[in-house]
Amino acid sequence: MENKRTCLYDKHVALGALISPFGGFDMPIQYTNIVDEHNAVRKACGIFDVSHMGEVLVTGPQSEEFVNYIFTNDITDAPNGKIYYGMMLHPTGGVVDDLLVYKMADKRFFLVINAGNIDKDVAWIMEHAKNFDVTVYSFPMQPRSAQSHVLRQCGQPTTAMRLPKGIWLYAAPATSFL
Repeated sequence: MENKRTCLYDKHVALGALISPFGGFDMPIQYTNIVDEHNAVRKACGIFDVSHMGEVLVTGPQSEEFVNYIFTNDITDAPNGKIYYGMMLHPTGGVVDDLLVYKMADKRFFLVINAGNIDKDVAWIMEHAKNFDVTVYSFPMQPRSAQSHVLRQCGQPTTAMRLPKGIWLYAAPATSFL
């Protein structure tokens, strides 16, 4: 079976990335060497292509209740932009998968699921959504992720939303990332 390619695949190749299979996708593993790349992220900012991940948008009058039902963390009254890491669990307690839940706005949640489990996870989410007044969309949104201790300096110009202080995981719509 041939691996899928992200929207940035050609850019990664043009920049000299070492490409390797990961979760059913051809993904960049590194550009120079691990030490240089580690130092670049520690001293400046790293931007990662996470567009191979599964993306699910949950909206509707019961979206908060639904996300709380399928997710291990309580997202009740979360501020817009807050991101939570946790798991989806079977009713018997076993783990369906781990994921990130972003509160994008009131009654609007963005779930990021593992690339290798997209079909299984989306089916599980859709099955459980039947009992709630929600709409679930699964489609590629082509997100990018930035990581740095100096993210405010290098990331703030890419978004119109002011990045808050002291929040570990945060989401904001980017106006330009690459």
